[in-house]
Amino acid sequence: MGEELITDTIRKIVDDSRVAGAATLVWQDGKVIQTAGVGCRDIASKLHYQRRGTHYSASHQ
Repeated sequence: MGEELITDTIRKIVDDSRVAGAATLVWQDGKVIQTAGVGCRDIASKLHYQRRGTHYSASHQ
């Protein structure tokens, strides 16, 4: 799955108002291969996700 496909998929989820925002990081073989931040991390303050920031994280394997 390419980096653009991941970002575009997340952007569609945000645009469809299913979530306010999301950040992704894909790590494989000890290397970061994809990062993205789409939408808002704080709706009230209208703060957008940024590459460098602190986020809640979850893992799915």
